[in-house]
Amino acid sequence: MAALTQRSGFDVDLQPEFRVLITSGLGYGNVGDEAQAAASVGRWKELLPECSVLLLSPNPEYTRKTHKVKSSWSSRVLWFSSNNSKTYWQSKGRFKFLFARMWFRQTLSARFLRAGWPISFATAEEMTLLKQIRDTSVLHISGGGFLTGMTSSRLWDFSLVMRLCQILDTPYLLTGQTIGVFKSPLDKWLAKKSLCKADVIYLRDQGISENDLKGIGITGDHVKSTFDDAVFFESLADEEVKTVLIDNGIDPERPYFIANYHYWGQDDEMKLKSSSRFAELTKRLMEKSGCQVLFVPMTPTDVDAEKDVMALMGNEGSLLDYKFDYQTARGVYRFASFVFTMKHHPIIFGYGEGIPVVSVALDDYYYHKNKGAMANCGHQDYCLSNEVFFGEQAISTCDKFLAIRDELAFEVQQWVEAAKPIAMEPLERCLAINKFTS
Repeated sequence: MAALTQRSGFDVDLQPEFRVLITSGLGYGNVGDEAQAAASVGRWKELLPECSVLLLSPNPEYTRKTHKVKSSWSSRVLWFSSNNSKTYWQSKGRFKFLFARMWFRQTLSARFLRAGWPISFATAEEMTLLKQIRDTSVLHISGGGFLTGMTSSRLWDFSLVMRLCQILDTPYLLTGQTIGVFKSPLDKWLAKKSLCKADVIYLRDQGISENDLKGIGITGDHVKSTFDDAVFFESLADEEVKTVLIDNGIDPERPYFIANYHYWGQDDEMKLKSSSRFAELTKRLMEKSGCQVLFVPMTPTDVDAEKDVMALMGNEGSLLDYKFDYQTARGVYRFASFVFTMKHHPIIFGYGEGIPVVSVALDDYYYHKNKGAMANCGHQDYCLSNEVFFGEQAISTCDKFLAIRDELAFEVQQWVEAAKPIAMEPLERCLAINKFTS
């Protein structure tokens, strides 16, 4: 029997091999998604050093280079040509027809595969994925905000993956998830059908996703509100971080804060309105705190949006110029004083480094994600809704935040320390449920 790490408490028989198949939102250069995947790979390797890990990705070559593990095509590419067609991202019309047909073909092919019958309605590439799901020891759906009604094509896609696990008797677990904001009866039906047999569902917000799950009948002690997968993972060493800061116009010996702004989901009118307001509040935070500001884009599409904000500020501040590697993105948070962000993962990176956050959420999707993440520390009042962001309350909230930010930082650090011991818990629970023991 293969030797295992002592901390796990599990004597998993790795003969011939314990296989972990991981799928998530990775593969598009979003450093938050890549950080979640890296954290999940790292935890499996810490728990079971000799296990084999395979990441499903829309860009396997990029994923192999980024995470140094094997990678294969994700379901969204094999089933819906997501890299070449806009249909997958539209979540309506033609996609609904394609999805219904794909559900029939894949579930029926999975039943024949399980029975050992040489019959299939799947292509050769689709059969490869079916066999990967059948042959893996466990499938891990690593975190993200893709299981929501606001991203229903991804919700349906992953629902079919989970349904195939059920048919092929493959254990599956979910970690670091935002689930809910369902927009239709079909969203709810697919979520319930796919999630009802998950061994573990660990969520990344404080009770919000859990309540949405209760609304579709998914309850139990296997459902737990915890944290994003990317709270804990290894980034750059201190001296490397300081070099990056200096190279990007930030003096690491002086206080600075991180800002993130993006245009996702905004029409042209809202882009003008929100960028002006974000610039105004960022400048106020600089003046009141005496801090430098470093804008950190989380994806390449954030760059132009953040340049627009900086222009509105009179080109004050610095913009992080990097290759969108998650370790650099996370590293620059280490010495920051606080974070001001529209996106979700700057909250996670900030909290992981023990620093407080003010966030902005202009729609239900981001309000669910951002407020839920901040509620973990009891800081949900510093998530500015659309109404608050454009009103006078935003100024008073930011001023209060600055006045007590040392106290808020202490609360974040306490939460991080309390969270560390349960980082491995969902993996260990899945192993115990499936009796991967000798």
